[in-house]
Amino acid sequence: MEQCFSDGVIIVRHCYTSITTYFIVVLLIFPNYDVFVHYNSLLSTKFLPQGNNLPNTQQEAKKIITKLGLDYNSIHACENDCILFRGEYEKCVVCPTCGSSRYKNDKIPKKVLRHFPLGARIQHMFRTPELAKLMDWHAVNASKDNFMRIPTDCPAFKHIDHMWPEFKKDPRNLKLGVGLDGVNPFSMQSSKWSTWPVIIINYNLPPYLGIKKEHLILSLLIPGKRQVKDINVYLAPLIDDLKSLWEGLDVIDSSKPKGLQVVTIRGIVTWTIHDYPGYGFCSGLGTKAYKACPICGDWLRSTYSKTLNKNVYLRHRRFLPEDHPLRMRSQARHFDGRIERGKCPIRQTPKDWYNKWTYGPLIDEDADILSDEDDDQRVRASNKRGMELKMSIWFSLEYWKDLKICHLLDPMHIFKNVGHSLWKHLIGLKDTPASRQALVEYNSKPYLWPRENVDTGILEFPRAPWVLTPQEISLLNDRIRSIRTPTGHGASLRNIFTMDDTALSGLKTHDWHNFIKVCSS
Repeated sequence: MEQCFSDGVIIVRHCYTSITTYFIVVLLIFPNYDVFVHYNSLLSTKFLPQGNNLPNTQQEAKKIITKLGLDYNSIHACENDCILFRGEYEKCVVCPTCGSSRYKNDKIPKKVLRHFPLGARIQHMFRTPELAKLMDWHAVNASKDNFMRIPTDCPAFKHIDHMWPEFKKDPRNLKLGVGLDGVNPFSMQSSKWSTWPVIIINYNLPPYLGIKKEHLILSLLIPGKRQVKDINVYLAPLIDDLKSLWEGLDVIDSSKPKGLQVVTIRGIVTWTIHDYPGYGFCSGLGTKAYKACPICGDWLRSTYSKTLNKNVYLRHRRFLPEDHPLRMRSQARHFDGRIERGKCPIRQTPKDWYNKWTYGPLIDEDADILSDEDDDQRVRASNKRGMELKMSIWFSLEYWKDLKICHLLDPMHIFKNVGHSLWKHLIGLKDTPASRQALVEYNSKPYLWPRENVDTGILEFPRAPWVLTPQEISLLNDRIRSIRTPTGHGASLRNIFTMDDTALSGLKTHDWHNFIKVCSS
């Protein structure tokens, strides 16, 4: 069997494509020249038949990958993250914004962004018959009973089908997710180096395939050494790819008869995925200080606590129904001593964010919620403490402001933070003198305020009802240690306590999830 690539170059004779391609990829892994030469000699003499044309150097192997259309573009960037040296700045030697030089000595760029063209990788996916047949899997296997089993069943995907019916007509049109986060390369846990890979997820494929590394598409590799100042600068090449994909990309669909193979495929980004700090970094919205919730927006009630030396967020009872007992005077002492008459905040949508960036925030200073019927009371507020930091580059996509959900949170850190905080509350580590003084500051829970002992003059703190006694902690520990889970479901919770009965260690995200379920039961 003769195996050729599209340009007719014979790589190896009497050998399967998958084996040859695997060997070439392995050759690209070795940075050490001596190891490469030794491994290359071993492959040529022991594994492959005589007369093979396996590349002798890494450079030759890279040329073969380039001919497959799977290479990447190196784009020089300003060291201060001002611009990319592309387009009108391609020939610039100095950054026009900050004046820093583009190069080190000997024309070596100071910072390089790696851009992996998205279109070529999608075309290769459709050229693979097994993958091309699965591109409509999400439509064929959609839930018929209104239960959400796969991403296609969620309201955000149904909203896309409703907003763009032409897009829905062809089930092979791609629905993509974008995941990004900072990582320490090469497992350098003690290093402060921050590299940001941008990964594309294909939701057309079955979930058990779409999340495997073979089907995740690396689109950008944003360089370190520190976290970038403006991610919009580095996302520009990806946004250009997504704009072209929305307009249409010609692919060869190998699952169809030869006469009908060339089809035009469109694609849409359904959302981005990141942790909460990455949420603000990617969306351009505030996720800390006074306006830390982009969903509540300007109606988030927050203040600075001098006792705790941080921002605190109040008025959570507004989310309850208006006739809920916890809103009434009888329960006011558990909160701030007042009846809660505020309405639930209006959920901010991507279109609301876009309008605020375009026309400025509109705030009613006297009411909890803006009234559409009372336009005279609306005033344009200063953005001194506002949530809108800058317009995100994602809004340059034609459809972005019309999506139902733009950004999703990765639950990995949320499970850990919530579980750990819950445990600290249960064992009393969060019950500090400062937290008791904060109750006095906000007129909350008078029965827990510090009291001065008349005889000794020492402040005494009444026991909080949610703090477990040593006997209760021991019972909970026994309960946790007695849990048995199926093989592969999660780590054993028997050995999570170290040194004493209060310190936890060694839990992964899924283990924290199980731990929260145990505590809540």
